[in-house]
Amino acid sequence: MIFTYSVVKHSSNSWVNVIKSLQNTPLNEIKNAGGGLYGIWTPQIGLYSNELIVMFIWPDDLAKDAGEIADRFLSNLEGIVKINTTLFKPTARPLHDAPPERKGMYIHRWMTFETSDLPEAVALSKEAWVTFEDKFDATVIGLFQDLKEQNGLTRLLLITWYRDFKAWQDSRNAEKEPKSWDNFMRRHEMTRENIGLATGLWVLK
Repeated sequence: MIFTYSVVKHSSNSWVNVIKSLQNTPLNEIKNAGGGLYGIWTPQIGLYSNELIVMFIWPDDLAKDAGEIADRFLSNLEGIVKINTTLFKPTARPLHDAPPERKGMYIHRWMTFETSDLPEAVALSKEAWVTFEDKFDATVIGLFQDLKEQNGLTRLLLITWYRDFKAWQDSRNAEKEPKSWDNFMRRHEMTRENIGLATGLWVLK
């Protein structure tokens, strides 16, 4: 599986107009190329009011073309003025191509590592999720690896579902689940930089 992750900006002042454009545009170009819609995330914290995120999923053999196909489709939507697309492959998750569906808060966290540290960062994440998800009202949707390496550095994108903002706040308390937080802190020590976005999920009908 390959994923395209596109931050899309509309000429108006609201992301709602991107949704309207998507609702009025069949996904034939994406489907005919072998791709599918994985998720649409709307801004809560960290995105502009006229931006949202569109993720498509593709077969591995489209790794070279998926970004171009996604950009062409999105650029043809009415009112779109900017698209920033990144290509990812999954690491420990997701293990299947079923898109997320639950309402709630989705945190998108970008983390940059020395490329040589990626296997350990993924292993620490996977180990931490076992007790983290048991303790908190949260589910890791995916840990994705940027296909582009730059100067020996590679980014991981972690997308995590929380039932609501209170559930996210609760999960920040390391004393409630020290085992997972120990792994998270070991991963953090390896991280060169990170940034997070808070979003909601829009299921296109």
